[in-house]
Amino acid sequence: MKKQLLIWLLIATMLLSVVAALAACADPQEDQPGQGEQTSAEQESVLDPNDHDDLSEETDLGGREIVIISRVEAVNENELFVAELNSEPVNDAVFHRNLNVEDRIKCEIRVVQHIGNAGAGMTDEVANDVSNMVAAGGSDYHIVANASYTSMTLAIQGRMTDLAQSPYIDFDKNYWAQGYNEALSYKDTQYFVTGPMSLSYYRYMFVTLFNKKLLEDVDMQNELYDVVENGEWTIDYMQSIAEMFYQDLNGSGSRDFDDKYGFCVRVGRHSSMMDGYWEGTDIKVLVKNEEGEYEYGLDGERMSDSLEAVLDLLDSSGTFIGGENDSDVLEKFASDEVAMINFRLIGVEDPLLRNMVSDYGILPMPKLNASQEYKTHVQAEVLLYGVPATCYTQIDDLAIFLECFGSESYNTVKPAYYEIALTGKYAKDPQSIEMLDRVVHSVDIDPINLYTRTFQFTAESIRNIHATGINTVSSLIRQYETSTRAMVKKLNDSLDEIMLQN
Repeated sequence: MKKQLLIWLLIATMLLSVVAALAACADPQEDQPGQGEQTSAEQESVLDPNDHDDLSEETDLGGREIVIISRVEAVNENELFVAELNSEPVNDAVFHRNLNVEDRIKCEIRVVQHIGNAGAGMTDEVANDVSNMVAAGGSDYHIVANASYTSMTLAIQGRMTDLAQSPYIDFDKNYWAQGYNEALSYKDTQYFVTGPMSLSYYRYMFVTLFNKKLLEDVDMQNELYDVVENGEWTIDYMQSIAEMFYQDLNGSGSRDFDDKYGFCVRVGRHSSMMDGYWEGTDIKVLVKNEEGEYEYGLDGERMSDSLEAVLDLLDSSGTFIGGENDSDVLEKFASDEVAMINFRLIGVEDPLLRNMVSDYGILPMPKLNASQEYKTHVQAEVLLYGVPATCYTQIDDLAIFLECFGSESYNTVKPAYYEIALTGKYAKDPQSIEMLDRVVHSVDIDPINLYTRTFQFTAESIRNIHATGINTVSSLIRQYETSTRAMVKKLNDSLDEIMLQN
């Protein structure tokens, strides 16, 4: 019996050795797809300490309540709070993010949320509530999370606390959007932050989507990725592709919505679909000087060249301008009737694209010329986070909360939206993931797009030019330059005065 047992033990040992040797030689990427592989984002997370906060494990806010007041568009109502798990990756990530924050720094999060629809009015209710609260000396709300185009009014009014006063916010960390840090900071002060803690930060980035089936029909299915990598993805290049596709599908003999096109878009004062060309072509009305002050810095010739290139694209034989709403454009794209569109990234969440039969790819916005860098515009509904002025005595507690909230968002919500929901469910190739990385790391904000309640020269002015098809930007610049320069001085004076008061 002992002899038989010894034989079986020897056999088992030999088998284990063989298995171990095979495992050592095996390629984990071939034998265990999805387990042995790491995305570039995961590898970066392992290597980069800036992906995580430096808060002590003993950080303890004593179980205090953190009340956040926010207004979000209906499509973003799960940005800050969800009531329960539902097995949907983003929903569950937001739920776990909040639990992680509460557990780590010992606090309770309560969200007072106003939900609205874009263009439905009442977009200033949160800013007004906070302004009135501060004027009355109240501190019912500890954190403001509000759209950028209304939030900056609070900063100019002196209604917000300078976040740079606290040592607990490390603005250099990867979970703070550096493009926004540059635009939001004034000298040594900064009243708001944003980044992956806002799903709208991703959702409102402008990108180019292209239909792979249609590009394959002209033998260009893989070429566009190389074009981007080579720095040649320009408006002119995009137009040259668009012109390959026009086809009279309904036989009407005229160009209408039912035909096939290379590019389709809505334009006009109430359509933001072309806003991405502002930063996309490296346009800046406001810049920062060495002292960190805002200055008028518009290159009128460059803006005119940008508008000329955009108008040429819109007037191209491969372009159709039309549709009653944005979903019309998405429907044509999903139906293989349009080769390319420019859209906010949130478009990939639309059922039209989620159920799209043909694959699509993601590219950055096209540049004005090959010599510039790629730039990403983020629409002004993105949430900014700040602390009301009446909560300044609590700034360290609230800065700790923001730091933890930002870090946990980057490591919990970002992977769910960006890596699982977005790249895993919608975009179906590794090149699009690389392109999306490029888009995210190219966010660059013209500060004037944060102060749209202050300046008259805004995206709406340019939208009107898109609609008319006539490049009147030179006269527009002459019309607004004097008032814009005056408003820049007034803006700086207001922020200087607030600094002196603090």
